[in-house]
Amino acid sequence: MAGQDGLVVARTLAGTPAYDLRLADGRVVKYAAESDFEVVESDAPARPARPRD
Repeated sequence: MAGQDGLVVARTLAGTPAYDLRLADGRVVKYAAESDFEVVESDAPARPARPRD
């Protein structure tokens, strides 16, 4: 996953935190450990949360 852009799309809450990532090329990586990726801050403003139905 090194050198690829992606988005965290899910996170486990039990036990050791794990994340599902959607990479820029469309692949989804399930149960990635936090040590598997580097968090890079964005200059873009945060998007507002979608309203719940």
